[in-house]
Amino acid sequence: MFQIYENFGNNPPKMNDVLDFVGILTHEPLHAETDVILNVPTLHVLFTRPQKLDVLPTPGFHTTATEALQKELVSWIAEEALGGDQDAAEQSRIRSLNPPSLALSHFPPPSSPSLEPPPPTISHVLSLLLPTFVTLPLSLELLNTTPFVPESSEEDLSSGVLQLSSGTTLLITETNVREGQLVEKGVMNVMAIQDVMESQTLSYKFPFSQFSFPTDIQFIVLSEGKKSVFLKTDVTVPLRPSGSSNLYKPNSQVVLPSLEKLASFRRLILGARFGKIEVGQQTSEHIQQDFVEERKSDKSISSDHLKLSITTTRLLGLTLLEKELTIETWKRSKALEARRKARLD
Repeated sequence: MFQIYENFGNNPPKMNDVLDFVGILTHEPLHAETDVILNVPTLHVLFTRPQKLDVLPTPGFHTTATEALQKELVSWIAEEALGGDQDAAEQSRIRSLNPPSLALSHFPPPSSPSLEPPPPTISHVLSLLLPTFVTLPLSLELLNTTPFVPESSEEDLSSGVLQLSSGTTLLITETNVREGQLVEKGVMNVMAIQDVMESQTLSYKFPFSQFSFPTDIQFIVLSEGKKSVFLKTDVTVPLRPSGSSNLYKPNSQVVLPSLEKLASFRRLILGARFGKIEVGQQTSEHIQQDFVEERKSDKSISSDHLKLSITTTRLLGLTLLEKELTIETWKRSKALEARRKARLD
């Protein structure tokens, strides 16, 4: 139990913030409607402070060394976790930072079927790189029986699977999904995941009301088929691993970079996660002209396509630590998107 005396003023903690509480620990009776007196640990909070990610100094701008480090990072993810698929690794890297959501389709199941399939290697690799990372192995049993959103029961508010701290990357695997029936609770849980994906808000259920609070969760979904069984993601990338690759090797078999290199990878990712990038007039005009030309040749291209392309380019620019988006990064992003679409055909 926490006893908080601090006046937060105009800057109160937000839902899903992670805080450090510093205070004096005592044991005091719990005031409840019961004849039994329970003494519970009680922290009299002297002050609080938000937990901040340990962002070590990073280069303030794009350099040749930065780009070389990015290529090393993508190659390591590809070789150790995605069967050598460089584009899938690139997409996973940039989509793990911010929305939109990503599905890696045609992701093969483990070669040896079991009741509890091993986690994919990408789970371990991303956990080494990202500050807050969670793997969610979906199954019908989990969907049908487990609360995914916070629910009020009597005087308590029980947490849900999707109640995650801000900045979390959630890897959803569908390897455990088997034939069966999705009951009402399961349907509601799938809808809850989709709502968070699309609106970045999570509903909290109370006895006579329901409130939504903002979230900050990035989604990567691994699907065996052409697309996710349950979820509609913004971007789908069919995986193309080499024939001899093992996507489920034990953590002990993952070839790790040196501690210094791994720290550099993390600094680069955090620098991209919290960086800012602007679009200059020249690049903006180039993008608009490109869009007009593409619309002339393909009438199906909409403003939504342009919005997604700009978002992808922005994420790519952030991973390169650019302060201003360049035409070269726009071209690189377009090439990445063209290769992705070619895989869908």
